[in-house]
Amino acid sequence: INSGDLVGALQKVEKTAKQISMVRDPRDVAGMASRWKSTWNSWDEVWINGLLSSPSTFVVNTVGAAWVIMRPLMQGGFAKAFAASGIGGEKWTKAANSAAAEAGAQLAAMQASFQDAAILGWRAAKTEKSLLMGTDQKITAANWRGNKILGVDRLPPSEEIDRAIDMLGQIVRLPSRGMLGMDEFGKILALRGEVAANAVRRAVLENVDPTDQKALKRYVEAEMEMAFDVNAGEMAQRYAFDPSSVDDVTARATQYQLANQAGPTGRDVAMRAREAVFQENNKVAKGINKAINSTPFRGFLKPFIPFVTTPTNILKQGLYESTGLDAAGKTFNIAKANGFNPTKTFNEIQTQLLNDPAEAARIGGQVA
Repeated sequence: INSGDLVGALQKVEKTAKQISMVRDPRDVAGMASRWKSTWNSWDEVWINGLLSSPSTFVVNTVGAAWVIMRPLMQGGFAKAFAASGIGGEKWTKAANSAAAEAGAQLAAMQASFQDAAILGWRAAKTEKSLLMGTDQKITAANWRGNKILGVDRLPPSEEIDRAIDMLGQIVRLPSRGMLGMDEFGKILALRGEVAANAVRRAVLENVDPTDQKALKRYVEAEMEMAFDVNAGEMAQRYAFDPSSVDDVTARATQYQLANQAGPTGRDVAMRAREAVFQENNKVAKGINKAINSTPFRGFLKPFIPFVTTPTNILKQGLYESTGLDAAGKTFNIAKANGFNPTKTFNEIQTQLLNDPAEAARIGGQVA
């Protein structure tokens, strides 16, 4: 079908159907389907890496890594300017100082971990393993032999053959390995920054003055100890944070996430860090992926629409949030919920802004 040979494609489908009709044991049919799926996954890996090798993809990822640092800069600048203006009185000045303090803590945490993040990014690219999420490789000797792909299982056991297959996979995956390393670098910076910002938010909620740098520093140090094993001997263990993992090393991440979401800050720190690199969950991407995965043509559609989340998040933050459309939409919804009553609408907007002044300052900075 990809080459335009529809007749040839239909002949292959007919041949496959005949093969299945000749198999009497249903378990054998399941085995055949499993091998086809594994072979398709290997082809999918080749296809995806081909798409990732595009220079534009590398540019987007580089911009994403830079955006991690730009966000708190814009947030801090906007918050500082608002605090200096004195608009809204003491309450709003304190909220603006709080947002500025969060931005400052983020930048300080990023600066402190910048070199380590670069080293760990390189480590991820070399080992194809991330400290922040699970990874999976399809073109490996173990996968090809175990799933009988391309008849490799019929070859005699050989370390040389297995090494050749593994090396082939490593070469094919060079683009995705580069992307993984860049993602690891950006996410480590973003995560450290968000943990530090969460500490400031916690301090302010406990009535600490957002301009008291010494007090905030103690909160940040304590927060880092809650989120990470800061005293671990290996660097990788000091930065490990994967709430989805069952590993004991990252059990701390799960506990930290749950405690935060149920605690006074109410923040999903991991998701906020993903947002900084355009990888947060969004309804549009979820809907597109659901539509693709539910269609019987998923195997043909997925390679042509492989990347959905990051592009839609770039559009969301670039065209929706940064132009004020997001703020306008939220204002309209608040007004509608309050019967378009000006006083109630203003009070509700003020309440929501004061609940998370850092987010308001970030969006304000982007719009400005």
